[in-house]
Amino acid sequence: DSECNYYKVSTCVSEQRENIKKGDERRLNTSHPSSVFPLTPRCHPDVTINPSLSVTLAPRSYCSSTRTQKTTKEFRQEAYQYNNGDDGAMLVGLENIGNTCFMNSALQCLIHTPSVQSYFIRGEYKKRLLFKSPSCGEIAERFAYLVNVMNQQPLHKAVNMRQFRETIVKWVPQFSGYGQHDAHEFLRSLIDCLAEDLNGDSENNQQRDKIYEMKDDALSKLSPLQQGKYWWSRHFLLNSSYITKVFCGQMISTTECTVCRNRYHCFDPFYDLSLPIPSREDRCGIIGTALRRKKNSRVEANECTLEQCLRNFSKEEILDGENMRQCSRCKKRQRSTKRLLVNRFPSILVFHLKRFSNSRRKLNTEVAFPLKSLDVSSLYYHNEDCNSSATHLKKPILYDLYALCNHTGSLHSGHYTA
Repeated sequence: DSECNYYKVSTCVSEQRENIKKGDERRLNTSHPSSVFPLTPRCHPDVTINPSLSVTLAPRSYCSSTRTQKTTKEFRQEAYQYNNGDDGAMLVGLENIGNTCFMNSALQCLIHTPSVQSYFIRGEYKKRLLFKSPSCGEIAERFAYLVNVMNQQPLHKAVNMRQFRETIVKWVPQFSGYGQHDAHEFLRSLIDCLAEDLNGDSENNQQRDKIYEMKDDALSKLSPLQQGKYWWSRHFLLNSSYITKVFCGQMISTTECTVCRNRYHCFDPFYDLSLPIPSREDRCGIIGTALRRKKNSRVEANECTLEQCLRNFSKEEILDGENMRQCSRCKKRQRSTKRLLVNRFPSILVFHLKRFSNSRRKLNTEVAFPLKSLDVSSLYYHNEDCNSSATHLKKPILYDLYALCNHTGSLHSGHYTA
C-alpha cells in the first residue's frame, strides 16, 4: 500500500544535484505560464506496475490526512534521496538538443507516470495502434521506444532523444527549429497524438457507426448526471485509447438565467485544467492594504495557495451586456451567471498555472501546494448540486503530487526542469 508521491529527476542531473546542495530556503515558486502539476488520486484503481519499480498504486479509501506545505529545502532533501535511487526508479536524464528543455521536462513527467510507463514497457500499446491516425501510429511507436531505452539505461545516465524529436517535428511542425516553446503546449500536443495513435479498439470501432443521437429537447429533460453520462459514453466510444482512460475527465459548464433561474448545462472533455492565479485583491481581500504596511507584507501579498487557484477557477462569472445568453424559457437574451466545475475526475489530474497577465508579463506569484492529499472536492459538481443523491455529497477527492514541470526565468529566456 505504498504512497505514489515521488519526484522526477531534472533534465540536467548535474544541475539538479547542484541546486539540491544549495538548500535554498525559499518557498517553491512555480513561476511560468506552463507550470504543470500531474497528480495521482489517493483512491486509485488497481494498476499493474513494472516489477522493477518499488512505487505502486493501490486502492485507497477516502481519508483525510495532514496536508503540509513544503519549503524548497525540504522538497530538495526528499528529491536528493530519490535521485540516489533509493526507490529503484528510472533515474535517467534526457540530453538537451538546442532549446529542448521544454520537451525534455514534459517527457520526464509523462514517462514517470507509473501506469503509462508500465503500459509501454510491457508492449500493451501494440494491440491498440491505429495506423489510420494522422501520424500513422509513428509517434506512439517512437514514444514507446524512448520509454524502453530509458528503462534499460543505468542510473544517472542521459539518453539522446533526437529521433523522437524528429518524429514530433515531422507530424507537429509547430515544434520545428531549435527555439524555446511552451512545455504545456507540447504536453497537450503529445497527449493528443498518443490518444489518436492508440485509438484502435476494434470493438469500439464497430460500434461507432451506431452512436445514438439524442435531440436537445430529450436531453433537456434528463438530470445533469444523466446528461453527463450520455456525453461521456459518446465521447469514450469515439476516443477509447488508454491515454483517454488515464488523463481525460469531464467538465460541466452551468449557465443560469438570473430572471427565471433556468439552467443550461454543457459538457466538455478535458486533459488538464488551466488555473488562473488570483489577483492581489482576491488574495488579500479587504484587509490587503493593511497587510502591505507590515514588514513582511510584500511576501504575503506575492504568495497564494493552490487551493486559492482552484477556487478562482470555479468562481461564478456574470454574463452581461454583449455576453448575455439566449434563455430558452424567457425566449430572449437575459443576464445570466456561468460556472465551471468538474463532473468526472480522471485518474491522473494535470494542472496548468496561467502566468500570462493582460500586459503579456509573467506573474511571479509563488504558489504553495501540498505534496499529499490535495482535496479537489470543491470542484466536484455533485458536491454543489443539492438535488444529487446522498452517495455523491461531500466526498473528499484526494490526489498526491508525483511530478512537477517548472520554469525559471522570464518569458523571453529561462530553463525548464522536471
